[in-house]
Amino acid sequence: GFRIMCYFSNQVKFRLFPEYIMPHQCTHIVYAVAYTKGLGLSHVEWSDLPFRKFQGMYERVVGIKNKNPDLKVLLAVASSPSSTGDPYVSIQSSQVTRQTFAQNVVVFLRRHGFDGVEISWKYPDVHSPPITNKEKFALIFK
Repeated sequence: GFRIMCYFSNQVKFRLFPEYIMPHQCTHIVYAVAYTKGLGLSHVEWSDLPFRKFQGMYERVVGIKNKNPDLKVLLAVASSPSSTGDPYVSIQSSQVTRQTFAQNVVVFLRRHGFDGVEISWKYPDVHSPPITNKEKFALIFK
C-alpha cells in the first residue's frame, strides 16, 4: 500500500506541537532531527529530552503511536552544521566504523522509542562523488 510520510521538525517546538498531528493521516512520522556525533547520535535541542516534569519532544512524538499502533515513527539524522568535514566519510571508512555506527544508532533509537531512521547525507560534491563512498555508505544499512 501507500506510505504517507509526515515530517515534524524540532524547530517548530513553540509554534506547533506533536499532539496536533492527526495519527491516522500518516503511516510514518519523521521527526527531525538528531545529529551524528562521532560514531553515534546526539539530540539537537534541549527540548528533545525530558526536563524535570516535562516530556521531551522525542517522547511526545513517539507517544502519538498510542493513538495509532500501526504508525511508525522515524528519526531523521543529519550531520551537525558545526561539524568540520563530512562525518559520514569517517563513519563509512571501515567495516568496524560502519558496524559501530549502526549499533549505536540502534541503541539510540530503541532508547527513545523510534522505529527507524532516515539518514540525510548531502555529499559535498554531488557531481562527482567517488563511487566507493556511495557503496561504503550503503553498507552501513546492511
